[in-house]
Amino acid sequence: MRVSTERPFKVIYSLFNHEYLGYLFESFAVQLNDQHDFTFEHQNISHKNAREFAQELDEQDYELIRLMDSMQQEVIINKFHKKRLKPHEFFYKVYKSDSERQQLVKDDIHTYLEDIRRRILPLLQGKRLFEMSNDGEPVGKEIEVLS
Repeated sequence: MRVSTERPFKVIYSLFNHEYLGYLFESFAVQLNDQHDFTFEHQNISHKNAREFAQELDEQDYELIRLMDSMQQEVIINKFHKKRLKPHEFFYKVYKSDSERQQLVKDDIHTYLEDIRRRILPLLQGKRLFEMSNDGEPVGKEIEVLS
């Protein structure tokens, strides 16, 4: 769903558990209703469309968006595999294999993602962070980020 920047909206961050990559973060714009409560209208924010939502973004948000973009599964696949593969093919090949080579790839991916998570967490202080619901709604249970 497209979020209208002509109506009130908020930028939020959502945490979800990827089947293979573990906990990942995503950024969203969520439309607000007349009472300034969240609606089900939301749109993912990436570096490609962030300028549309500039009125609600600060420099910290732009850095969070950049970091969260770098942990998306398509980026992981392109970074850790030379040939173009569909996500299910990549994850099956890497995560369902017991080969030593694939274990090294898994370890490299884990290290890469842990570094990104380490850089994201301090930037989330003062931001709205939610656990993504099972049905993919970005506004689930709110999470307080402590220092």
